[in-house]
Amino acid sequence: MLVRKMTTVTSVDKIVLASGSTGRRGILENIGLAFTVVTSDFDEASVERSSTEELVQALAQAKARAVASAQEAALVIGSDNLVVIDDERLGKPEGEAGATAMLERLGGRWHSIYNGMTVINTATGAEATGFVVTKVKFRDLSEEEIAGYVASGEPLDKAGAYGIQGKGALLVERIEGDYYGIIGMSVVLLNQLAGQVEVKIGDWLY
Repeated sequence: MLVRKMTTVTSVDKIVLASGSTGRRGILENIGLAFTVVTSDFDEASVERSSTEELVQALAQAKARAVASAQEAALVIGSDNLVVIDDERLGKPEGEAGATAMLERLGGRWHSIYNGMTVINTATGAEATGFVVTKVKFRDLSEEEIAGYVASGEPLDKAGAYGIQGKGALLVERIEGDYYGIIGMSVVLLNQLAGQVEVKIGDWLY
């Protein structure tokens, strides 16, 4: 886990999630965090980095900064996920054929999921960025299983063509690392990074 930080002590009045992801919203809701959602039209394709570690953090940082510029006294959370197999990044599939191809490639094999995160205390500009990597192994998948899962529609808007928090859980044989990082937001990393900008996540629980 890599963490970069700059620290200033102050309080914030609200927590803002800079993401429209239902998975990320669900994680924060499940831990009882009081927050609001603000998304931006940030163009992810405009960010390029040589390594996956750098890219996933740069994307999270850009998302957070795009929303933070219009927020006062807030903890803004930006997060991004990248799925990698054979040193290739898998984005969202192009239709059912793309989802089928991805799932056939993942079946019976390990892949890695990078979760990058940036938090910004907009009262001071204090910012912290880090990432976690989780490894996931799929069980062997039959053509019928893949076809059925693709037909459900769940894989079509998911990086790597599956959602472990839904029907995709049936595809997974084993994970090594942070489950919440797979869904889209490592709670451990969030708590750590928030602390680096002098915000206690525990103070914002219902």
